[in-house]
Amino acid sequence: MPVNSRVINLLIRIQYLMNTGDIILIVSISVPLITALIIFLLRRGLTKDAASAIKINERKSKAIPVNARIISAKQGLEGGSIKSIVHFKFEILDGGFPYETKATWFVESLYFSKIQQGDVISVKADRENKFIIYPDVPWAVYTEGYDKTGMF
Repeated sequence: MPVNSRVINLLIRIQYLMNTGDIILIVSISVPLITALIIFLLRRGLTKDAASAIKINERKSKAIPVNARIISAKQGLEGGSIKSIVHFKFEILDGGFPYETKATWFVESLYFSKIQQGDVISVKADRENKFIIYPDVPWAVYTEGYDKTGMF
């Protein structure tokens, strides 16, 4: 028996078993269940984002203030007309042996003149991982997602 005739026979059996009432019943049950599942997954995702933001804020508040010399600063995607993503490479000057690390922040466009190679800016080094650097300036915002992707 060819494959096409098997498929046709299967469709005929399904059509015979299901009449209009069965289809209405299946749709009326499945639509609310799918909607409830989507709402549940969305709420769970938003809760995770809020918990992650709280954790990052706690880590920022415990971070150690240090100075950083800008080795390089490359502008990435624009986050609107006011802020742009900037990929930094820093030399951290924490009073001990200087070390290099990278960070990606949203930077206000008006302050691009403050991020020239060789400039020293105030930053905060994470207590748990000294290679995670938070801005300690009002014109920059930490962006966790871009640091994890290694986009630079």
